[in-house]
Amino acid sequence: MPGDAFAHWLVSYPVAHLNPFQHLLYTAAETCGFRVLPALRLDGLEHVGWARRMVLHLHWLGALLRGCQSAAEAMEAVHEIDQRLAGWRKRGYRIVWTVHNILPHNHQHAAAEIALRKVVARRSHLIHVMSENTGDAVAGHYRLPDDKVFHVPHPSYQGWYPALIGKTAARGELGLGAGDFVFLFFGSIQPYKGLLELVEAYDALRRKRPGARLRLIIAGTPTDAAYCEAVSSKIGGRPDVVFLPRKVDEARVQELFSASDVVVAPYRATLNSGVALLAATFRRMVVAPRQGAMAETFRQDDALLYDADSGEGLVDAMERALAHRVQENVLDALLSRHAPFAVSTAFFAALRGRLDLAEH
Repeated sequence: MPGDAFAHWLVSYPVAHLNPFQHLLYTAAETCGFRVLPALRLDGLEHVGWARRMVLHLHWLGALLRGCQSAAEAMEAVHEIDQRLAGWRKRGYRIVWTVHNILPHNHQHAAAEIALRKVVARRSHLIHVMSENTGDAVAGHYRLPDDKVFHVPHPSYQGWYPALIGKTAARGELGLGAGDFVFLFFGSIQPYKGLLELVEAYDALRRKRPGARLRLIIAGTPTDAAYCEAVSSKIGGRPDVVFLPRKVDEARVQELFSASDVVVAPYRATLNSGVALLAATFRRMVVAPRQGAMAETFRQDDALLYDADSGEGLVDAMERALAHRVQENVLDALLSRHAPFAVSTAFFAALRGRLDLAEH
């Protein structure tokens, strides 16, 4: 809406430079009457005169405590954030929080992280959840007031990544054969992702199916050097495992997914999963624990989900994947539910419908 002095402004914080999620969620912003301003810092918002026209959209809250050196410093930061949120509310700003995870995966100050989420839940006007069971999932740590919560699912990645390379060409680039069955792990390499367990399950499956031509790709950015080294040692330079512990260029994402038969996400704990929607975008199914958004996303075909508490659950699900064939209409329906423009439109409709924003 160029030139419209009365457009609504959405200030998004923090900015995820390596994750296209925010771009996808905001796809319909201008169509819905919003202009998005990515914010690297929150300083100075108190001087902006956009009462009832500005939405402060908070994402990954761990950024607010990053750099705190002690538990006391982290709790003091929570107090300061509480005061700032209260001040912004008094100025007429609307506050929305998207719950991405229960707690940050690598948090250092658990008590402060929990306290921060209690503060943000109390100060927010609306709370966006992407999985319908989010309230139950976080209840052991903090409460989400029912009257503030609205559900809009995680968008898929349709239209974001190139999808031009076919399976044969992709496998040729990676040194994989046409008759191989290829499992793909894609994402950051860190302990909660369960990579050591994945390699063990993969080895167990090779023992169960000695005649199968199984291959495993592990690709993603290491965020824990010691853990990455442990994974590398467990793999041991084997030719049947392609290990790419580095940032994957966007142009190469299609190569990895096109080369694969199925994606594996053996996370120890997860609330939402972008990789599930990324896999679906490339029309691949996912082997994963039956929990959180995984169960919701694949509710029409959950054959490759497993009980995380079952000792053989992962290897059994990987074995099922060898013969499983998903119905194309299941993937069509999944991608329709998670189409970025439709998801974005629903998100902004909730904001316009429930935030009492000024229209003039």
